[in-house]
Amino acid sequence: MTTTADETQVHDIREFFLAYLAAFSTLARGDRDDVEQLLAFYGVPLLVSSDGRCATLVDEAQVLGNVQHGIDAMRRLDYDRSILVSAETTIVNRSMAFHHVHVSRLLRDGSEIERIESTFLITETPAGRRFAAIVLHSPR
Repeated sequence: MTTTADETQVHDIREFFLAYLAAFSTLARGDRDDVEQLLAFYGVPLLVSSDGRCATLVDEAQVLGNVQHGIDAMRRLDYDRSILVSAETTIVNRSMAFHHVHVSRLLRDGSEIERIESTFLITETPAGRRFAAIVLHSPR
């Protein structure tokens, strides 16, 4: 069986996203405090969009501040982990893809905090694969 370039790219993007979820979970659970490790996933600048705002984070300090805010919120809730419920990757070209996910965030007791639907614009940069935009979908 031959694997196409698109299939390889989809696999690599999914692995990248799972590595991100693991790194975020470790921080949000409180196992680690070095939020800077997430710069291996976030591009700078980074576009972030939700119902409440659309912002372009133009430097590492803004990106890390935004991430730290989310991590602090999860720690206050007694967050444990995020589970990837579903994912669909659309390859745009060799340097860009959309990764649409549904993620379930869980507390330490196993109960669900929330389900989040997001689309990540993932690009290939000189530093490696990075999120260029994160779009949080409106709850349904």
